[in-house]
Amino acid sequence: MVRIVYFVFFLLAGAIAAFGQSPIEHLSEKPHISLNTSQEAFIDAFKLLLIDHIDNKALNATPKGSSYPLAIALSMDKDGKVDQVYTSLNLTSTIKRFLRPGKELLATMQKLKPIYNDLKNKIVIVTVLFIRADALTINADKEFSTSFIDLWPDFPQDNSKPVILIKPSICRYDFPVRH
Repeated sequence: MVRIVYFVFFLLAGAIAAFGQSPIEHLSEKPHISLNTSQEAFIDAFKLLLIDHIDNKALNATPKGSSYPLAIALSMDKDGKVDQVYTSLNLTSTIKRFLRPGKELLATMQKLKPIYNDLKNKIVIVTVLFIRADALTINADKEFSTSFIDLWPDFPQDNSKPVILIKPSICRYDFPVRH
């Protein structure tokens, strides 16, 4: 099962990297895209904020075996603070229910401390796969497929900031429900 999860994430990382590539004659016109695998502290801080933000009750109510791929783009300003958050415009209703995208998500992500100097004035894309903690397999159902196909966050194409792809991570969930 772990091999399947790693395979899915390597496939996902490859697809994201391939989607972002452009022909050589246009390299000077497009922002630089790179893969950053050394941001463990950033990933941990991001996941803690995300876990604190999501609606645990809605996520825990999802069917056993369900998994939800999600990519969030964080636009960082010149000081390293989050100034904008982008997700796919085509999030499934289940993901919308537990993620609660919008101004609340932006406010949560703005709590990230601006200590990551190599991420200043960049767009950082973080990919997370939510899997129930007790799951032994992943259901590749229609919702998973739709989420995977519509994974890429929608951010302005005229963006001049370099894009950084952070190593995908897994978030196993069975969170206590907050009241």
